[in-house]
Amino acid sequence: MLAVGALLGAAAVVLCQQYARDAFRPSEERRHDRLRRRAALGAMRPFGDADWRPTRPPRQVPGAGRRAA
Repeated sequence: MLAVGALLGAAAVVLCQQYARDAFRPSEERRHDRLRRRAALGAMRPFGDADWRPTRPPRQVPGAGRRAA
């Protein structure tokens, strides 16, 4: 029982240290980390956070085919 408590305590300490370290880093560095994580997941967009909106194909306008040029 004591071993389980020690293990949980150690895990809590590690997590708290990680959050504390993250809180004092410059926001730009945190942003780069976030983007790097997204890129690792294959979800990277070319312009970072600003470009995160759902994309749709361009509207098809009747008569705007080859004749319009």
